[in-house]
Amino acid sequence: MIAKQNINTYEDSLIYSTLTVLIDKWSEEDLIKDGMTKERILSLFNSLTVLDFHQKDIKTEDYPQLLDDLIAGILAVILK
Repeated sequence: MIAKQNINTYEDSLIYSTLTVLIDKWSEEDLIKDGMTKERILSLFNSLTVLDFHQKDIKTEDYPQLLDDLIAGILAVILK
């Protein structure tokens, strides 16, 4: 699977590192909803990468707004 082959590249990325630090900070500050795990949060943000790879398949004229809306939705699911 491609994801398994590229996991080290992904985990070594600045964005992944920043996101994991941010998640830890949210957790320390008790900002994460009950039942939400770090793995689940990472999966939600990882899904944005898949979406981005297929943005040409999405029939919209305002992809940046769509992405912003999805990120806002993900944050609403994660944060208290």
